[in-house]
Amino acid sequence: MKETILTLENINAGYNDLQVLFDVSLHIDRGEIVALLGQNGAGKSTILKVIAGLIDKKSGRITKGEHVSYVSQGKRIFLNLTVFENVVARGLVKEIPSDLYNLFPILKTKKRTLAKNLSGGEQQMVALARALIDNPEVLLLDEPSLGLSPKFVQDIFRVIDQIRKERNLSVLVIEHNLMSLLQIADRGYILEKGRVTEELSAKDFKSKEAVYEAIMGM
Repeated sequence: MKETILTLENINAGYNDLQVLFDVSLHIDRGEIVALLGQNGAGKSTILKVIAGLIDKKSGRITKGEHVSYVSQGKRIFLNLTVFENVVARGLVKEIPSDLYNLFPILKTKKRTLAKNLSGGEQQMVALARALIDNPEVLLLDEPSLGLSPKFVQDIFRVIDQIRKERNLSVLVIEHNLMSLLQIADRGYILEKGRVTEELSAKDFKSKEAVYEAIMGM
């Protein structure tokens, strides 16, 4: 039986007087990867920020697990800190667990390297490791492959899928690289102008044509 780990019910939210989300409802089960799909300005990032507590909802209900980690768009790490210092920056743990070293070899090979001297892909790996270090139940990812080389795009999605399987982690992800996303996502929601207009099932996600048609037809 599936266990629902995150639920949004009729969420309305925005920025000051600008309403961005209108009665948004969705859910995520434990251990699945769910995609938020839609054109720019549809409200996808706002949903992640509301779940993460960075934006207050105006109305509606959010039910979630004890711990949610959010990786924002743009590899937000501390450039003047080392790789190790970035990963443990939250202060919840003092050492990097061995499974993260296995997932992200850079944590060992460049442990004392300043983050500003890393490539974009390496910085994204550090950001992911930092989000995972205290074992979240839900991981929120906003464009994890943005600006990365094709090799690092493949690496990022491989790691996301591996994390989901090894930790039974739930992932809600926004991603413009549909070909990579379709390889790992279980299902998705289509957003248009702040509203959920369609839920794409696991069967839909097996058909690339169905996903493209849903997005391009908006």
